[in-house]
Amino acid sequence: MRGRQNFESVAASEISTAELELFERILRPLAFSGPANIDFRRRPDGSIAMLEINPRFGLSLLRPEHVVDLRAAVGAILAHATLRH
Repeated sequence: MRGRQNFESVAASEISTAELELFERILRPLAFSGPANIDFRRRPDGSIAMLEINPRFGLSLLRPEHVVDLRAAVGAILAHATLRH
């Protein structure tokens, strides 16, 4: 379980287009739609080791200093929302 000390050391990570495509290749066959919190680590060779994917915003996005990113994420969800019958 992540304690407060570990949470404080979490940092934003830049991902490449190829890395984003990797995440999409995993979610696309599931017909996933919505926010996804992807927990990953970079291996020493630079490759990604995915630990888990959760269908929600990551907790760090809810911190006050990330309100601009949260607003953009909610805006993207609303812009792409469709009514399903």
